[in-house]
Amino acid sequence: MNVVLPPRVVAGDRVRLVSPASYPSEEELAESVRALESWGLVVEVGEHALDRHGYLAGRDSDRLADLDDAYRDPGVRAVIATRGGAGAYRIAGIHGFLAGARSAASTRSLLMETEPAVLRRDQEALTAAVQVGGVATGTLVGGHLGTVAWSVGAGLPDLDGAILFMEAPRAVGLGHVDRQLTQLVRSGSLRGLRGVALGRFPGFEDYVDREWTVLDVLRDRLEPLGVPVLGGIDVGHGDHPLSIALGPMAELDADAGTLTVGPAVR
Repeated sequence: MNVVLPPRVVAGDRVRLVSPASYPSEEELAESVRALESWGLVVEVGEHALDRHGYLAGRDSDRLADLDDAYRDPGVRAVIATRGGAGAYRIAGIHGFLAGARSAASTRSLLMETEPAVLRRDQEALTAAVQVGGVATGTLVGGHLGTVAWSVGAGLPDLDGAILFMEAPRAVGLGHVDRQLTQLVRSGSLRGLRGVALGRFPGFEDYVDREWTVLDVLRDRLEPLGVPVLGGIDVGHGDHPLSIALGPMAELDADAGTLTVGPAVR
């Protein structure tokens, strides 16, 4: 797969904050603006970034208009979502956050530097206990498990030759994770998959259902795929996660415990 990389962001560039999904608070938006301005960037905010329509940041047409305006402006060098969540049923270019110094630094590196990123297995992380040995190379895709599963038949990219990254906070129970993984398996979406990287699954740390934990579910669904699986990547929901680029080529080495992701920019 030929991956088209945008130019890296440099001080003085204009960037646009938009809300394609749920809405931020004024405080959250202000924090994002401060973080980006501290990098020397000129920050603009979409017209409808603080709109509210139920749990969404305004009506679909208004959210789309903000995105279109940002993409059409040749002077805007990066389009940054104020929040993820409901209404953003697509896979983003960088999966991460601006809130918190650690997360902001990780996102800044992906946007403004052109070196590959190496993410290492965190032995203290819940999913670090899930591992299938081996090495795989492929385009890194994925994100929130539910969003990936719900995209089957509605825009999920071809995973043939890809490495799939997945993370998810606990919403209900183990069955929720099981159903989403089973949907991906039975739909045929995982044919040709090269490897799996697992991020955070917060809320499942002490959750047991009839003697099974989320680790049992992940092993039960992923081990039969016969591809390398690397758990313990510190990306996803929760406090102060790292950020990850989705779209570049990556190498997953489950034995060494590393996920090396090519640069998100050039």
